[in-house]
Amino acid sequence: MERAEVERHLQALRMEIAHLIRNGEDEEGLRLRALLAELERWEAIRLNGGAAPRGIRSPLSEQTP
Repeated sequence: MERAEVERHLQALRMEIAHLIRNGEDEEGLRLRALLAELERWEAIRLNGGAAPRGIRSPLSEQTP
């Protein structure tokens, strides 16, 4: 996976988290927790040079064309 692609995913997640917090649309924090977990997974992918670490699957790898 290209580094630029990973960075785009990270940026999109950060923007979505900021939007969620700013607008207070997630009173119970369920969506925020899911987004933070996804952010953590993508950070791990970035640290591994674009390769998903064991036990972590990229959402992109699960999509069908």
